[in-house]
Amino acid sequence: MTASGHPGWKKILYSLSLSLVITNIFIVAKSHSDTPNQPDKNHNTSAVLNAIIEQVSLSDNIKGRFEQRKYIHILPQPLLSKGVFQLDKKTGLVWQINTPVSSRIVFDSAGIHQRQKGQAGWEISNERPGVAMIGELMRAALSYDWALLENYFFINGSINSSINDISETQGGKQQWALTLTPKETTLQKTIKYISLAGEQTLTSLILFEVNNDRTEITFDML
Repeated sequence: MTASGHPGWKKILYSLSLSLVITNIFIVAKSHSDTPNQPDKNHNTSAVLNAIIEQVSLSDNIKGRFEQRKYIHILPQPLLSKGVFQLDKKTGLVWQINTPVSSRIVFDSAGIHQRQKGQAGWEISNERPGVAMIGELMRAALSYDWALLENYFFINGSINSSINDISETQGGKQQWALTLTPKETTLQKTIKYISLAGEQTLTSLILFEVNNDRTEITFDML
């Protein structure tokens, strides 16, 4: 039987790709300075970010469903996964993958922890240089913490009304999009840029990697 014909091949590939993504991010974080750069001042960007904050739904507890597609340039099809997440400012971020494999990743004050099929997996302590940054950046994107994101990324964005959907325009909600480009060379070694898009909530996040792989995540907030 060929590898592509193996019934569990996609699950194996997905598990491998998930491990590679976490490993790549950790390698970058490990070499990253604990003291981030001071954010650059851009009045146009600030106006866009302020306008987004005025219309998004802010909460100390954010939860929803996600659908993730991981595009690896050596594979003909993306690796699809689905699950749910919950972000609590006090307890951290829980990223629960339900299909094609069950995997639970927790980002909290202690570090990053993974459980699979109810069994403890790997964990990385926040005491290791840069690990805390990983959880911070994920939480910042989901909670619209622009100040933290500006420490690590140049941010460019736009916001406009949808002329194709009358109900959107009448409701006063505008579509917005942001592009985050890494400031430091350590992040630039892995991340080309990140795209965020949404309206009243964040609806998509796309991470473009230097090696031409990319991760697309769509969100359905609850």
